Amino acid sequence: MKEPEFQSQEQAGIGIAEIAGLVLSGHSLFENGRMAEAKQIFEGLAVLDGGNPYVHGHLGAIYQKEKAFDLAIAHYTRALQVFPGDLCSLVNRGEIQLRQGKFAEAADDFHKAIELDPRGSDRFANRARMLVLTVQEALRLAKKAGS
Repeated sequence: MKEPEFQSQEQAGIGIAEIAGLVLSGHSLFENGRMAEAKQIFEGLAVLDGGNPYVHGHLGAIYQKEKAFDLAIAHYTRALQVFPGDLCSLVNRGEIQLRQGKFAEAADDFHKAIELDPRGSDRFANRARMLVLTVQEALRLAKKAGS
């Protein structure tokens, strides 16, 4: 991932209200399927507010939809470095790893998500619970095929 030119929005001369407005605009575009425009906003925000896990989580989701999986994982990882409790980033990164056949890494992300939601009330953690079963079945089939 390219390092941002600015370390903070203050250095760029943009206040928190403007950042918040851009985040809301980017999120709205994302929700309405306008990925190219949302991507432009969130890429700009990554430069202006590179420590914002919400920004990196959205970029991860955009790149995941574009099937740019390495970039998606990089942004999900950055989001998790800043906010380890980001269930959405954990589960989405785990799903990509599952697709790539990285079963141990996927299972680790899913288990972390489940641990963060012991009551089973978060939709992302609940998705992780279902995906763990998928990982277990894949491992069982792989072991059986290797026998």
